Amino acid sequence: SGCYRIAARTAHMQGQLVLARTLLDDAERIATARGWSPVQAAVCMERVRYALLDGRMADARASIERLEILARSVDSTGNAHTDLQRSVALSCAWRYLVEGAPVEAATRLDPLLAAARANGKLLDQLSIGTALSLAWLSQGRREESLDLFMDLCRQAQAAGAVRSIVDQPVATDALLRLAVTHADKGKGAQPAEVRAFLQRLMAASGAGVGATPTAPGASAAPFGLSPREHGILVLISLGLSNKEIARNLGLTAETVKSHLKKIYPKLGVQNRAQAAAKRLSPQRTVEQAEQPLPVPLGG
Repeated sequence: SGCYRIAARTAHMQGQLVLARTLLDDAERIATARGWSPVQAAVCMERVRYALLDGRMADARASIERLEILARSVDSTGNAHTDLQRSVALSCAWRYLVEGAPVEAATRLDPLLAAARANGKLLDQLSIGTALSLAWLSQGRREESLDLFMDLCRQAQAAGAVRSIVDQPVATDALLRLAVTHADKGKGAQPAEVRAFLQRLMAASGAGVGATPTAPGASAAPFGLSPREHGILVLISLGLSNKEIARNLGLTAETVKSHLKKIYPKLGVQNRAQAAAKRLSPQRTVEQAEQPLPVPLGG
């Protein structure tokens, strides 16, 4: 099942949304048949993250509800229940971040980070802590956000962990740029290996030189597109028709058509062929180049 999740993550990063969902379906089927609730939870978490990245809020809420049902189905005194409750809380915090409610997100994330530290779970600390840094940054708590994020980066650099930081359902580029500036000068100056690690994070997140700055709390999408518009552009580049795109994203064909009218001016193009070519142009291929590392989810 872990291989399915890694393959799904690769497919999603390459814009193969249908394949990503199919692979997650397969992983969930296996986990359900064998009664592996932790794997079921991990698959649901991936579904939540993908849905939020693609702007499919209804799908995100549905996956969170499935997590809640799963949490209620296991022994409330066992470790599995605790882990599932953590997954529910983190998923809800992600949703709050995407919906522009950083205070609510931080309220969920604070105790989760404390628990991850108490349990010595580094990957959880990195994922949850980065989300909390983003929430604080969105609240204007810049210094607290930077202090936490730089501490996380030092730990991540020592462990060689990248995906746990950059695999967030909202853009990390504003936080990363701030951290790079902070790490290069003054009291916040960091050792060379940490600065190099920050550059690696920038490359992995698509926030390298020439990328368009994105405010924290907005999903990463090139050309100034919204998450929904970017999802449609990805499917256009895969050759899907309006009806097929509508089916994939749970929209009507007319809604897809309406989105296209907004997408074309942002790309400076006049039709879907030009839009697909624009997305796949050489200057944007770095966005698809970084492959996900096989880091266990929530481990």
